[in-house]
Amino acid sequence: MGSEHSVFLPPWEAETEAEKARADDFRAAVKSLSNSTANFLVPHVLSSDPAFTWDWVEHRPFAEAAYQSDERLTKLIPRLVPSRISEEDFWRNYFSHVFAVKRRFEAEAAAPEPSDLAPSCSSAASGAGVRTAAPQPPAMLKSASSLATVSYPEKFHLAVHYANHGPPLPSLSDADRILLEALQMQAAPWQL
Repeated sequence: MGSEHSVFLPPWEAETEAEKARADDFRAAVKSLSNSTANFLVPHVLSSDPAFTWDWVEHRPFAEAAYQSDERLTKLIPRLVPSRISEEDFWRNYFSHVFAVKRRFEAEAAAPEPSDLAPSCSSAASGAGVRTAAPQPPAMLKSASSLATVSYPEKFHLAVHYANHGPPLPSLSDADRILLEALQMQAAPWQL
């Protein structure tokens, strides 16, 4: 008579087709969350999304799998719990950031290929109607709602792109546009 054993994998193991298609990128994105203490102290803005569900009892085995597999986590917990945050909130915040990474990969997989979105223009010099694609923003900028899931290092790179290939970005909110313009000013020395 055999008994069943559950194996709980850390959150960076790809589950969906979008995650599996870019498994190395997905793993790196989730594992990089432990590089920043803020990801454990402050929840991601998507933590209020109805699709993000949190149950400490349900998530605890996955938290333990992550803890056992990521050396950075083993160092962070004693520094932060319980002096700055409860263990449950520590993991809730972390999994809210994992949720944001998962959402980003889903959105990128669902987004049309850049060639499908690229407007074309005629070459006036040749008159032969040769079409060239205009530079396109990274996949993260294809919808304004996806901008909320972008971490600050990625926003920096978006600002560089905006500085180099800038306007128009008509679907951005005023707050996002101001943030990108501020990041553009920071990124200006890095432009080619």
